[in-house]
Amino acid sequence: MGSLLAALLALPVVASTPLLSAAALDRTKLDARCHARSSASFAAHARGAGKRWTDGARFERRTQPRPAAPPRFLELWGKFGLLNNRLRCLANALAFARRADATVVLAGSWELFADAVLDVDWLTAGGADVVVAHRDAPWPPRSGAFANATVRLSCADAYYCGGVCDGQADAADAAWPGSSWRGARAGGQNRKTRSPGLYARDDEPALCGYAQLAPTPELRAAAAAWTPAVAAATVAGHHQRLETTVLAEPVSKMCFSAAARIAAAYYADARGRAGRAYYEAVCRGALLPDALLAADAEAGFEATPALLLASDRFNRSAYARWRAHGRVVASDAPPSETATTYRGPSAMFNTGLGEALYSGAFKGGREGRRRALRAEVAPVLLDMLLLAARAASFWPTPGSTMSETVCFWRAAWGRRPAVARLASCEDLVYEAA
Repeated sequence: MGSLLAALLALPVVASTPLLSAAALDRTKLDARCHARSSASFAAHARGAGKRWTDGARFERRTQPRPAAPPRFLELWGKFGLLNNRLRCLANALAFARRADATVVLAGSWELFADAVLDVDWLTAGGADVVVAHRDAPWPPRSGAFANATVRLSCADAYYCGGVCDGQADAADAAWPGSSWRGARAGGQNRKTRSPGLYARDDEPALCGYAQLAPTPELRAAAAAWTPAVAAATVAGHHQRLETTVLAEPVSKMCFSAAARIAAAYYADARGRAGRAYYEAVCRGALLPDALLAADAEAGFEATPALLLASDRFNRSAYARWRAHGRVVASDAPPSETATTYRGPSAMFNTGLGEALYSGAFKGGREGRRRALRAEVAPVLLDMLLLAARAASFWPTPGSTMSETVCFWRAAWGRRPAVARLASCEDLVYEAA
């Protein structure tokens, strides 16, 4: 860890630590947009008034079934990708559960993931109901009522369909009495599962799932304390996913496809020349800082802001060119994805983060894995927080789920529409029809 991040992570953070600032997270706006059950839940969380459940789970906002309605539990399982693929799985599961009036269950590896990566009090305080199972207690509890009311949702299905996909053999199990699972997934991030009616009511049906996710208070404190090394009135943020330059990678195809759609939709006329040039260069790794500055100025932001760079650093020369520019700054935390010479495909799995998430056996067992995962995600999440809450504008890499998470966080925390003129964060990543 860099000295700044290490020092800040060592500090105690009280439960009332705000998420960066009132301007960065407008809870009133968030509640109205996401139809949260009670704005008071967020206020209670800010005071550290989290609720605990003592029978088989660590956290639960509701211990009794709703009157006249049987309980519904949705247990998320399986692995799919690294950090932000997992966040997308979880966010979509939360949105699916909200529409199905169900409680999300995070047990086993998902309990570990939530505890190491997220503010669990925030996760369980508002939006969809969530149970984070005790690390030593399997789900469901001994009571048969829980087993009979529990549907298991794979991370891959949550990622692709926003809920149970059509091809899942036991999809019928998701049909709780009085609920249509096809209707509940209608806000999924796949063109085939999107509901025009749902978008007519809310232009970001997946937003509320992401709004329920926030990094740990320690990382939020680190982001709040960050000061750019370049004096500037504003900061323009850029996520540089250089793995897109390897054409064998799925993210490369997604990047080029999404970038072409975005450029055609929002930068087709002469007034969008610089923005179009950005999207034509970003996937090839050919983008230069001055080109982003030109696009930022064209979009109406300050002509010479500091350029905050979050990079996977897979391409040493491209990263070095950016860091040598006089306006470019970084968090200075060492990257989690430490590979600097691409050994694809999917070299990011050959990293400390990949090992903490995927290795079958781990030195130190479950708790050792928990500690390693918390350390490995810290620099990535710090970059994401800076992009989400400290940057006035954000220029993503299409096809990247990290860019997608940042986009949704900016929307949830009141920083939209300053996201490279996107109409929807879902423009960045979705499966083609």
